[in-house]
Amino acid sequence: MLKSFFEELTSDLIQELNEINSNEELNLIERFNYALREVSSALKQAKSIVVSHHFNSDAEEIYCFKELKPKLYAEKIYQVHLFNLLNSKPVQLKEDLIAYYREELNFIKRFFQHNLYYYQYFRNGNTELDNLLFLRNSQSQTVLLPDVPELDPEFSTNGDYLFAKFIAYERMQEYLVKEILCLESGAEVSAIPAWISELTWTGEKINLVEVIYGWYFTGQINNGNADLADLIRWAAIALNVDISRAYRDFTDLSRRKTTSPTRYLDKMRESIHNRVEEDNAFKPSSNDKRQVFK
Repeated sequence: MLKSFFEELTSDLIQELNEINSNEELNLIERFNYALREVSSALKQAKSIVVSHHFNSDAEEIYCFKELKPKLYAEKIYQVHLFNLLNSKPVQLKEDLIAYYREELNFIKRFFQHNLYYYQYFRNGNTELDNLLFLRNSQSQTVLLPDVPELDPEFSTNGDYLFAKFIAYERMQEYLVKEILCLESGAEVSAIPAWISELTWTGEKINLVEVIYGWYFTGQINNGNADLADLIRWAAIALNVDISRAYRDFTDLSRRKTTSPTRYLDKMRESIHNRVEEDNAFKPSSNDKRQVFK
């Protein structure tokens, strides 16, 4: 019940926020105020449900504060960050705006680096510290979590805010990368052909991860100078697919016992080879052509 409630609440909130942010009749401050009001209302509803809910086990409570609440609270962090970003952006040359966005990207990267242990814990789906991070009655010291605000004992744990920030900042990274790509290509976001946004990766995500790591290890992008994280974000944006667990997926690749860790690339190579052989089989040789015209 709790999962379905959070999923519906988060889905409705995202829909409301999309409508607010796409309303051209509202200025930036008005959009932010309306968005913050919707987020605060959703969080208030979530707190009311959680406080009155009886968790049947520690595992259920951990799931709530590790998976459900962070996704909802991330919307507040993202909206605040987006407002600050847009409210302070330069209005001069395109190069200034690109530099501004890159500086913001570097800020986010430094945040992830500063919280590297917990970020890897988040990305890899680790569980060994869950009792300390996602139970409300945990007595663990927060000295190792300097970014945690004062906790609400009824609706907060040591780790849920940090996980929400990871989610929001990853989303902000995607936004910044997209804006930079549009500026560098000379196209406005609205000028990008609609068919591009309709291209979606519908295969297994693990297959796309293989391809991305193939690009990275063979240095195919930016003369081998592209960061792996940037490649992952770019592919996620370009192909409309969530591959936020890409690092974990690649770890799974290396653990395959009965098949090649490059199963998809092997299959791709085999498919191309077979198609080339089929095409050549239907192409008459030069001797065959001479026989035909005799």
